Amino acid sequence: VLFYKDYMDFIDGKNLLQTPPNKSLDNNSNSRTVVLEPSPCIVVFKKVALSILLAAMFVKFIPMFTVQAVKEDDFVENTTLVYKFLYLGTSMLLVRFKYYFAWIFADAICNNAGIGFTGFDTNGNSNWDGFSNIHILKFELSTSLRDSIDAWNIGTNRWLRIIVYERVNKRATILTYALSAVWHGFYPGYYLTFAGGALFTFAARTMRRRFRHYFIETKESKFIYDVMTFTVTRLVMAYITFTFVLLEFWPSIRLYLHMYLCLHILALLALILVPRLTSKTVPGISSSIANGRVAHALKQASPLTNSVSNHHD
Repeated sequence: VLFYKDYMDFIDGKNLLQTPPNKSLDNNSNSRTVVLEPSPCIVVFKKVALSILLAAMFVKFIPMFTVQAVKEDDFVENTTLVYKFLYLGTSMLLVRFKYYFAWIFADAICNNAGIGFTGFDTNGNSNWDGFSNIHILKFELSTSLRDSIDAWNIGTNRWLRIIVYERVNKRATILTYALSAVWHGFYPGYYLTFAGGALFTFAARTMRRRFRHYFIETKESKFIYDVMTFTVTRLVMAYITFTFVLLEFWPSIRLYLHMYLCLHILALLALILVPRLTSKTVPGISSSIANGRVAHALKQASPLTNSVSNHHD
């Protein structure tokens, strides 16, 4: 997604004016400022090389771990639950390579045209991630479902937040997922994926609020927490996304049943039982103080400068 205003800023060269030399300058006037445009050649070369590598890996290894194999009787009935998770994780990783290839290659094309420059870092290097649609490492190494979604299809996430999430008062998360599902099309696999995404988003939010504060007091406990959430996130992503690729309803349901609906059941338990058995008050901080801090933070935050994907918090 490339918003029209951002495109016009690129056409007019305003995207290069990180700090206007004259703050009183009227952007609509005929005044002109000479700005040295940085070269994108190195960035473009790196992105093209990476996209070609990802495409080659996809073509080479996807025949060994096809998604269609999960429909076969032998896979469904004669493999263990652990093997099913390992296979789905590997297959979904390889499927993501084709998305990485397309998005990174498209990003390189935009950069080659001069689109995507966002300024310079502290070392003086130019940044060209203004319209990047994927952050691979952030997605693959994330420790939460929210962080994974934030790093995936970034432009569309931003569009969904502006179009839906910030315009409704109730059920914003559900409505946002629903629009995303309809936007993709009418294959049942899409709806299974986004319904699962909504369920696990609520479950993850509940677990985070109830347990995270117990693990942030020391580096060791925080590391243990990160390892656990990283592992769970990888399992959940494989569990809910294979239906997005398979697209078929009954083969997807059949595999879920042979996996004992294990993660669905755990998510429901997290939503129903955990709030009744635990307290969400942060140890050492009264609820009034905690709520006051949250309210102050929300009041200070601008909706347009928050996370790209607040609807997936």
